[in-house]
This record gives sequence, structure tokens and C-alpha cells, in this order.
Amino acid sequence: MVTLEHHLVEPHHQSEYLVVEPRHQMCADCMELNGTPGKSLLLGEFVGSFGSGSAQMSAPAEKRKKQGHTASHDNEAEDVRSPGDGGSMQEGNDDTAGRKVAGLCDLEAVHLSQLSPLFTTIERLPISAICKDMHTKATDTTTGMYRDLTITKGEHSVWKSIKQPAARDTDEESDEDPSRPPSPKSKPSKDKDKGKYTPQLKKRMGRLQTVNIDATRGLIPFTVDLLEASKWTLKHIHIDNPPTGQYGRRDKVKGPAASSSVVVFDSVEELRVTNDEWIDKFMSSGWVFSALEKLSVGHVYAEADKGRVCFRRHNSRACSLLPSLTHIVSTSPQLTSVKAWNIDTVDGADWRAFTAAVAKCPKLTSIEGLTILSAKDIRLSYNESEDETSTDLSVLKTPVYDSLGLLKAALDTNWNKDNMKGVPKTLTFNHRFTLGADFSRQLTDRSGPNHFTLPDLLTWAPGVACSIEWLPRADNREAFSDEGKGWIMDTVIDCSTEVPEAPPAPHGVTAETVEKVTSTCKKVALSCGGSPLHGTWGALLSFPEATHLAVGAEDAYRPPPASKMVNSIPEFLLDTTEAHEEGNSRCLPSIEHFHAQVLRSNSNRHEGLPSGAAARKLEGLMGSLKRVREASFFVSALSDLSRCISYFSGLHHPLDKLEVKIDDMTADMLADAAHECEAGLSYPQVNSLTVDGGCARLKRDHVRNLLSLILSIRPTRVSLTVDMSTDDLVGDVDSDEEGMGAHNYGWYGPEHPEPALAAFCVECVARVGATYTVLESDHEVDGDGVDDSFMNTLVLKLELKGSTRKGRSKAKAKPKKANKKD
Repeated sequence: MVTLEHHLVEPHHQSEYLVVEPRHQMCADCMELNGTPGKSLLLGEFVGSFGSGSAQMSAPAEKRKKQGHTASHDNEAEDVRSPGDGGSMQEGNDDTAGRKVAGLCDLEAVHLSQLSPLFTTIERLPISAICKDMHTKATDTTTGMYRDLTITKGEHSVWKSIKQPAARDTDEESDEDPSRPPSPKSKPSKDKDKGKYTPQLKKRMGRLQTVNIDATRGLIPFTVDLLEASKWTLKHIHIDNPPTGQYGRRDKVKGPAASSSVVVFDSVEELRVTNDEWIDKFMSSGWVFSALEKLSVGHVYAEADKGRVCFRRHNSRACSLLPSLTHIVSTSPQLTSVKAWNIDTVDGADWRAFTAAVAKCPKLTSIEGLTILSAKDIRLSYNESEDETSTDLSVLKTPVYDSLGLLKAALDTNWNKDNMKGVPKTLTFNHRFTLGADFSRQLTDRSGPNHFTLPDLLTWAPGVACSIEWLPRADNREAFSDEGKGWIMDTVIDCSTEVPEAPPAPHGVTAETVEKVTSTCKKVALSCGGSPLHGTWGALLSFPEATHLAVGAEDAYRPPPASKMVNSIPEFLLDTTEAHEEGNSRCLPSIEHFHAQVLRSNSNRHEGLPSGAAARKLEGLMGSLKRVREASFFVSALSDLSRCISYFSGLHHPLDKLEVKIDDMTADMLADAAHECEAGLSYPQVNSLTVDGGCARLKRDHVRNLLSLILSIRPTRVSLTVDMSTDDLVGDVDSDEEGMGAHNYGWYGPEHPEPALAAFCVECVARVGATYTVLESDHEVDGDGVDDSFMNTLVLKLELKGSTRKGRSKAKAKPKKANKKD
């Protein structure tokens, strides 16, 4: 197998060239690099058309790139020419009539280098293998194609295969011709040739100007050497992990110590690194970017002293990257902007070091991604029961905005100087505003170590020509949240805290900020269970662009009674517009996706959703959302579910989707009455209903109630998946009845739920058969009831008879599973 080093270092002999594509020649070994002969590049697409002495590169290369290298050349007339022809010819076909057509060998070096951005470094190898002259042009350290390094995720294995030289004198003369491929009759010693060309490769690629690496699969050791070798010439470094929208899951390790040696990159103006290993490597290797102007990073977590504070979003302790970012900032005096996916601003040693580094950047005018976390986002990672006076627990009690006082002081070091006055500056914060009683308290709380509040920040900014931008938190947004079914929202209306007297809404610069944030907010959460907001908030809280609304308790595992949830809804959220808008919500006029959690806990499992006048607020809120298209509910009791769905009965259009998930914590512990749906309710039209029982073990009567609810709503399509209670199924079959004796259970014992589940599946089909076409009915029992408890799953997929469904493919209904006694 030919190595990457061989192709970049050694010029090829004329006899090695093989004619492959029309007008072009390629080294046979180059075709071997990607594993399949002839697969590496289709060079015939890179023919330029020349006129008036200047080359004009044709477009097929870019087109082929976009099409995933799938272009076909089967219809092209192949012209096999001898190596001595140099690849030039006069064609008579329509494409080239009247023009002089030249192969790549005729391209000048300046035009050849223009091809580089279209390909990765490895993909350029066959171009340099066309002929000796092309090899010289392509590998020239001043104008060649290898002044930038581009590596994709799929090429990591090739680059990681580059070895260090074997234990021998690498400058020692060798009798063999290194440019010739090894003879197929003899296998060269792997140890002898290990890293043979590595020193020369480092030298050849030691004048890089741009680096683009997809670092999804981690750090490549050899590329570290290449970057260090190019420390005088590099200008742009891009090392990326694709953003996942979720927090990383790195194990907690001791952060890298700063290197005693220093590697200075004199010319790097732009650095983008979103890979954890790489940003740590910069610090551990002592890399310094003295000319750096623009810096971009990924998720930068923070931790308090001793690493005892982490964030609720993490399943395990996260490794702090703030020291690594601080290292770069502190050694980059020319820095003008810092951009991050998020930089946690939690007070602690790491944050204080970062703000001190910011003070050393006299030209800095922009920081993006500063993430403000509330006390509810932070928890102790261990030793949570420590004395409440400990440093760790004090972080939880620090006012949310207090740590920004350190940032303000650091920026004042340079922003108050005469040369910076009037220069436009920007601070961009990622923040989930939680607007309620606690927010009002924070506005005047100076109990933190920096005695700093949000109004202080908002008042200071105009005086230093700084524009403050507020963006929603996106660093811990899960995929399902984008569908409106989660609690990670842009803004929270916080009615979860009990207070003797609700404080009024803020005024001044804070009120202006709240109005600005809510006017562009897309996703809103209403957190219930405490005291409703003061009526003065109604003038500030208008969400004209919000399309998602989620309603529920702050803690889904310990929800307050449903009556408290309903009573905590502010009156101003019930306000509607004029009649011509069909009574649409004034505060939330554009909601299309609605999600509600109506849960019961063990302590209040007997108290369900109130009805009649007691449910006025919830009914009024849901009834005012006239543009809802999709709704989802997370419920413990079917009776609560039926009432919630009925509140949308005033819609003048059908719900496109209605999704129901049943809570597995309490649903199977509730009394049977909790799952009895109220009679006489009206429901909206529903196009699609999906019911997911989760792991809740429902009884057959519960499922019968659910089917009755479905028949009352009459959705066009239904998908139902529930787990059945084993205790409710076992022993149902009377062994004295004809044909149902123990000997007819087959391999199932009399305590196995399979026969009863099969019979109930048939019953369910019969219940809905008059109204629905059964597309699928299925049941399955997993587990043996000894080592693993039985999991009894029932699946139904239905379609309303007589419904017209455009574009629906004909689905084959699965045969109903009968008793497996046969």
C-alpha cells in the first residue's frame, strides 16, 4: 500500500504514469490511496478552456463536489495519448470546437492553486501525480496546492496512519529508488519503511497558510507537528466539531497544565476551534497567537473551585474548558472579537481568570456567547450535604447577574480609554429570562461578592458605546424541544413561587429589555403552581412571534395539586383581541404548538384537574389559542386528559397532530375512577392521534376507557402503544371452560399473560371495528416473569372509515395475532 508521505514527497518517473481519464494521466499508485483503483478523482472534469492567453477554469469540478463525486464519464469519448503528448490536443466535438483545449499539465501554477479549495489535501494527490512538471507545481511551497491543509472526518484514518521514523538514521543513503513502488514479489519490511518519508513530508508541508480540519474523530497527532512547523506562515486555523445542540459528555479529568515551552504563531489572524481536545492541546503545548484578531470556540463550561459545582444539564461532571480559553485570550493582545457557542459566567476561580485575561486585550470590542445560568441550572456534583456555609453552596445562593460585575470591571480597563470611546462594541448574552417574583428580587439584590445587578449592566453599556444583544439559550436544547414538547424554552413566565405579595413589573431600562426580548421570543414556558404574576406584567409580556407554548409545573416529579396549577395562571394571559380575530389571545397570538404537563404525585394522586368554574383559567388560556395546529399532553390520568383536549373544542380548524404520553410514575397507581373520562364533553377535530403509554402498566378497563375517548374524538388516524398490567391479565382465562384448559396453553403456563393479552387484542379490534379500519393490531410479551418481569405491549393502528387521505400508500394490515396455543 502506498503511503500518503510517498505521494507528497517523491516525484514520479515517467514510466509510472497511467492514462486513465480523457486527456489526463495519473500515477497508478495514487489511485490506490482510497482503496479502490480509479476512485480517488475524476480528473477529466478539470480541463480548462483557454482563450486570449488566460485560463478560465470550468465549473464541473464544483458541480461534481456538490453531487458527492458521483459524476459519470461513460459517455465521454476516451482519448488515450502517450505521456509525451503532454495532455494537449485539438478536439473536434461540440464542446471544444473552435477552442484550444489543454490538460492539467498545461495549467500555470497560479491557476492550479485555485483548484485547492475544491478538494481535501488527500484528494489533490492524483493531480500532483500526473507528471513531473505537475508534481513540481503542486508541491511548490510558495504557490503550490499544499499551502492549506484540509481533512474530513472520513480521512482521519489515513492521517493517523502516518508513523514516526523507525529507529535509524533517516538521512542515511539508500541504494533503492524511493520513488519506485515496491515489487509485488517481495514484501518490504514494515519496520524498515516506518515513517520513511515523514521528516520530508513535514518539511514539504511546513509552509501552510490555512488549516481546515473536521475534528469529529478527535485530534490527529501528526497534524499538530504540521501546524507547529508552519507557525511562521499560518494565517487561518479552523478545527471544528459539528454542533450537536447538546452538551458534551466528557469525563471529568484534571485540566492540562500550561506548557513551560512556548510555540509562537506569528501570523495567525483567525482561529476557530470547537473541539475539546484541540483547545486543551493549545494550552498544554504552550501555543501563543500573538497576531490573533478573531477567536471562535465551542462549548466552554465552567466549574467552581475544587470542581464541586456542575450544571443540571450534565449527567456527569463536565470538564472545564474555560482555563484553555483563558490561555488563548491572555496571550493574544491583538484580539478584537471572541465568539463561542457558550461561555458559562458562573463565578469562581476560572471565571475570574478569564475576566482578568479580557482586561489584557486593549483592542477587544466583541464577545459573543456569554451564557447566564440561574441557580436552578446549577447543582453540586457531589458532597451535596456539605455545610451550607461552604464555598460550593454559596454559588447556588449568588444572585444570577452578580458575576457580570467582574466582566464589566475588566472591560472598563480599556473601554474607558480615550482611543476606545465612541468605538462600537457588542456583548451578546445567551440567557433564558425567567420572569417572575425571583426575577424582580434579583434586580435589587446586591448580596453577591461583586454587588452587581442587571440594571447596573444595562445602565453602564450606553456610556461605553456598547450594544447588548440577548439570544435564547440553545446550549442544552434537546431535539424534542424543537417540536415544542420540552421545557427548554426561550423565556419562562414564572408563576411557580409562592409569595405573600407578587411584586410589580420592572420599569426603566429593565422593562425596555424585557419588551425587546419578548417581542422576538419564539418559545415560551408557563411555569405554574405558585402565585400568579402581578397584573402590571401584562403591559410588558407580549409574545407576537412565539409559536410554542409549554404549560406545567417547575418540577414534574413533584408537581403541586392541579388546583394550584390552574389558580397560578395570570389573569392577563386570558385577555383576547377584538371579535374579528375570533377572540384570539392578546399576549400569545401566534401559538401553533402547545404542550401541557398535567401530572399527579403520590401525595396528591386523588386530586385531579378541576372542572367547571374552578378550571376557568386553564380553559380560558387554552381556548384563546386560536391558531394551535399541534398539541401534546403528558398526563397521569385519562380523566384529566379528556378535559384538556375538550378545551380546544372552539377551534375552527382541525388539530393536525395530537400526541399523548402517559406518565409511568403514577398512572398505574391511581384509582380506576381517575381513568374514567367525563361524559358529554365536546372535542376538536383531530387528523392524527398518537398515544404512547410509556412504561405505565394500564389495566384493561383503562384501555377500554382510552378507546372510548378515541371513539368520542374520532381522529382520522390513530397510533396507540400501551403496556398492560400483568396482574390484570394473569389468571383471567378460566381453565374449566371448554378449549381453555391448562393443556391448551401450549408452552405457556397458566400464569403467563400471553393468552389473555391475545384475547384482549381481539376485543379491542372488535370495539373499534365499526368506526375504524384496523391497519395493524399486534401484541407482544417480553420477559419470562422470573428473571425479567413481563412486558405486555399492545399496538393498534387505525384509520377512520370513509376518510380521504391523499397520497397514502396502501398499507398492509398485519394479521391479528391469535392465541399461540397452536
